Parts: sequence; C-alpha cells; structure tokens
Amino acid sequence: LFYLPHYLPDLNLIEESFSAYKAYLQSHAHQLQDNDDLMLVLLEACGCVTAETCKGWF
Repeated sequence: LFYLPHYLPDLNLIEESFSAYKAYLQSHAHQLQDNDDLMLVLLEACGCVTAETCKGWF
C-alpha cells in the first residue's frame, strides 16, 4: 500500500498553464466572432506559455 501526498494545485504546473491560457482567452474574447476566429485565438493562446514562463513557476 502506497500513501500518496495530498493534491496541491499550487505545485501542479498544469494548473498554472491552464490559468495562463484562461487569462489569455479572457483578454482576447473580443476577437471571437466565429469558429475560424476561435481556432486562431486558441492557437495563439498556445504560445502564451513559453519555457521561460514555466521556469518562472518554480
């Protein structure tokens, strides 16, 4: 039987990246007019989390 540590969202980097994506999408919501715009903004949001950003979370 292995005891796992409690879940800590502050130590889970995927939570930080989701937060960055969400902030980017909220700040660019005015650009969303149709599905083509949605895909473009989603692709741009992928670029908001860089290696330097991830290093800053440690």
